[in-house]
Amino acid sequence: MNLRLHLLSALVLLVMVALALGSSDSDEDSGGSASSEPDKVSAWIMAQSFVKDRLKAPGTASFGSVFGDYQSPDDCVVELGDGRFRCTGWVDSENSFGAKIRTRFSCIVKYVGNDKWQLEHINFEE
Repeated sequence: MNLRLHLLSALVLLVMVALALGSSDSDEDSGGSASSEPDKVSAWIMAQSFVKDRLKAPGTASFGSVFGDYQSPDDCVVELGDGRFRCTGWVDSENSFGAKIRTRFSCIVKYVGNDKWQLEHINFEE
């Protein structure tokens, strides 16, 4: 019985140490001093936002899902340099008649710093 108590105490201690180390690592990662660099994923998210802003029914917008017709940022985004990205893909959304249509788009987004992006160009094809 005494051995079980010692093993249980050692296990609890190990878990507490692991949790303490894990939380100190995440505190460093979330610090405000670290600069966030733009990447394909963030560019793709921003491109989707800019596209939604220009739709008749933005609440109906769908860019696919991981369960079917997923559009991967690796496939849809090309880094152009200087914080600029070309994003191409499609969006399913309702038009002004309520019909669901697929529209292809291409846009160039630019990271301007401080978590801010700007749209340089957008083109839609139905």
